[in-house]
Amino acid sequence: MKKAVFFSVVLFLFVAPALADPNVVIWVEQVGDTNEVTVNYDMNGVAGEIRAFGLDITVDSGAIVYDACEFEPNYWVYPGSIDINEEGGIDDVGSPIADGNEFPGTQPGLDSNGVTIEMGSLYVGANSPPSSGVLLSIFIDSANDCNVVPAGNAARTGSESPSPGIVFKNWWLWPHVYFRPFRFIAGPQGCACLGDVSSAVASGVPDGKITDDDIVYINSLLVNFGGRKRTIASSDSNFDLCADVSSAVASGVPDGKVTDDDIVYINSRLVNEGGRKRTITCP
Repeated sequence: MKKAVFFSVVLFLFVAPALADPNVVIWVEQVGDTNEVTVNYDMNGVAGEIRAFGLDITVDSGAIVYDACEFEPNYWVYPGSIDINEEGGIDDVGSPIADGNEFPGTQPGLDSNGVTIEMGSLYVGANSPPSSGVLLSIFIDSANDCNVVPAGNAARTGSESPSPGIVFKNWWLWPHVYFRPFRFIAGPQGCACLGDVSSAVASGVPDGKITDDDIVYINSLLVNFGGRKRTIASSDSNFDLCADVSSAVASGVPDGKVTDDDIVYINSRLVNEGGRKRTITCP
């Protein structure tokens, strides 16, 4: 019996990581040069594993989130506000935008600099939600460019969850969740995909994907125009908006200059999301 128990433990230790390694990406993206920003998710091909989302979306630089719509119909359960009667029927599905006064750590809500989103599903099997898609759209009012930053909200998905912001159908899965912010441009959109700066080492023309060519090109910018500090400020005519992806090695928030931190951040994305070919296709 002891041998059987020991074998079961060893089997779990070897099998669990294989089952527990899906990569979930949550990112935000501006629609053209409009005030609309989509909140997107991608399970990398594993359909129906995400049961619910609990996310914070915040903006800075004096911007506010003033509206939300186009909610993904497969995630129609809004736990914080759904109204279920005594017979088990639904009187009101509620709203995916959580009440800012309900729990500590909840964002204030519409007409503020942040919203908390709660969206869940009840589907199983063939009717499960798709493995990627747009959860909803938010609308931003800002006179200046600003950062739009997604993050997990532990109060909504459980503080003990290894991946705050995501609830999985299979509780034993511990996904790696990557949150990708975006630089909202208050005016004509200057960059369709942060990090996509070059289709070849020296071309400087975006090609719809992020690869090592983009790292080489950014490095060449810093060598040629960055000076001893290897920094190109946004006021410099050689500044490339799409090369400004991170204000620190792990933040993923643009900071108005191109430095080696941007190279390190793009490399980390290629390691985590780019697969064997180290290639990330832009949305």
